[in-house]
Amino acid sequence: VMSAFVASLGFTRSRQTARCYTAPPSEGGRCYGSGTLPRGPKLSSQNDGAIVSSEDLEPLLHVVFYRPQIHWNTGNIGRTCIGIGGAQLHLVGPIAFSLDEKQVRRAGLDYWQSVDLHLWESWADFEMKGPYREGSKAESYFFTKYGAESLLDVRFPTDGKTKIVLVFGNETDGLTEIEDQLENRNKVALPMHNQDLMRSYNLSTSASIAL
Repeated sequence: VMSAFVASLGFTRSRQTARCYTAPPSEGGRCYGSGTLPRGPKLSSQNDGAIVSSEDLEPLLHVVFYRPQIHWNTGNIGRTCIGIGGAQLHLVGPIAFSLDEKQVRRAGLDYWQSVDLHLWESWADFEMKGPYREGSKAESYFFTKYGAESLLDVRFPTDGKTKIVLVFGNETDGLTEIEDQLENRNKVALPMHNQDLMRSYNLSTSASIAL
């Protein structure tokens, strides 16, 4: 299913991929686990075959967790991001746990050190300097149970250049803290049956379904 989905989007694969495309710490972003990286061109990586934009060679798929609260959800989705072809993971702070906690590493197993991970101090910082910053070609999708459009009906960009940014709220409050900023944004709901029996999916499960 994933390979067919990737092909339908027109994505290209490159052996020249980057573990980190991020602002220096002074500008709000850094790559966890790889030290402080200078601003500059694409970096080499052990993760061959990542899905990248044919326009600027940055990753096409981005997963954003807004103020995550539970460590193993972050560990789980980090592992998934690697497995599906080099999706970039963004954590928007404040984060309710330490990334050094053993539960994060346990959920991500020995893959955690290879996660293309970017940390942001605030939502404003992410919006200004993240993947859909000014001048960057990207479409963002905000996942909420109140979304007007089902994931099954979303038409994602297929030009192989436009980055796809999937945004998820935290385990308790979702995206309520930035809800007033989402009025004209793409709000997407995951299909869910038996809503009389369950209220929501687990956070890392939701992100995996979307990917």
